[in-house]
Amino acid sequence: MPGGSKKGFPYEREIARKLSLWLTDSVRDDVLWRTEGSGGRATNRMKSGKRLPFSYGDLTVKDPTNQRAIDFISNVLIEIKRGYSKAGKNDVLDLIDKKKGTPLLIQWWAKASEEASQAGRKYVWILFKRDRKENCILIDATDEHWINGDAIFIRAGFRYSAAPRTFGVLRLDDFLDQALPLWFCSKEGE
Repeated sequence: MPGGSKKGFPYEREIARKLSLWLTDSVRDDVLWRTEGSGGRATNRMKSGKRLPFSYGDLTVKDPTNQRAIDFISNVLIEIKRGYSKAGKNDVLDLIDKKKGTPLLIQWWAKASEEASQAGRKYVWILFKRDRKENCILIDATDEHWINGDAIFIRAGFRYSAAPRTFGVLRLDDFLDQALPLWFCSKEGE
C-alpha cells in the first residue's frame, strides 16, 4: 500500500462520517462512505461507454434509502486529499510562486472537474488536510452565497486553462457551520 493510502483511507472515513452528520442534522454518521477504488471503477467503466453515476469521486451514498444523501452525491463530486506537507505541495501561494508546471491545487481541480462533468454533477469540492493542520475545502467561489466569514479567494487559472476561475479556500468546519445541505441537494443547486 503506498504511503499516501495509509493516511488517505482513514481520512476519507473521517470525512465521510463528518459529512454524513452534516447531511442528517447530526442523526447519522453512515449515509456516505468511501467510493470503491476512489472513483477509478467509474473511470474505467466510462471508457467502455458504461456509467456508474455514484462511483465518481472519493465518496458515495452508503444508504440508498436516504434521499438527501442521494441528492447530495448526485450534485457534488468530492475529492479528498491528505498529507502533502512539503513546501509548495498544496500551498495556496504555490499558485503565484510556481514558475514551471501546474500547481497541485489546479491539477486536483482539473481532474475533479472532468470527473464531475462525466458524472453530471454541478459542484466540485476538494477537501484536503496538510499534516498537523486544519481540514480545508477548495470550492468554486463564483456563487459566493455559501461563503460567509474567513476565506481566501483566489482568481487562478490564467496560465493553466482558457477559463480562469475564482476559488474559495476555507476551513471545512467553518464552511459546514454556515452552508446548508439543501443548497447542494436540489436539482437546480439552489
